[in-house]
Amino acid sequence: MRDIHEVIDRRAVTTVFQPLVDLSSGALIGFEALTRGPAGTPWHTPDALFGAARAAGRETELDWVCRAMAFRTILAAGPDPALTWFVNMEPAAARIPCPPDLAGTIADAEHLRVVTEVTERSIGHDPAGLLAVTTGLRAGGRGSPSTTSAPTPARWP
Repeated sequence: MRDIHEVIDRRAVTTVFQPLVDLSSGALIGFEALTRGPAGTPWHTPDALFGAARAAGRETELDWVCRAMAFRTILAAGPDPALTWFVNMEPAAARIPCPPDLAGTIADAEHLRVVTEVTERSIGHDPAGLLAVTTGLRAGGRGSPSTTSAPTPARWP
């Protein structure tokens, strides 16, 4: 890969999953999706990947790419419907439409139990945007706080 533009244009990210367990019972409740850039490149780590995308003005597109690739990986595995998938989202990405080539994957994942983890990176430079996204997600039933021990499923905008 020559640069971050090629990484994003080729959708060259992979998703790994970290298991999440209920500490009281040890039961598996779901997985957190973690994005990695291409191995052996300067963009392999999430910080380097998102930092380069931010500097190139393509952070929101990368965010859509990461979510779509996570969903594609989950769907390919034939997921257990009882599991919950925790997937990050940059607040600014909620303000732009999904790239057309990723829209089908996003739509195919609508039936999954997803908790949207809104990243906090924007709190320093866009606190109003962060609050607007979380308010919108909660109003739409997408990750509202729950009084039960089970996470509340969320749906992508």
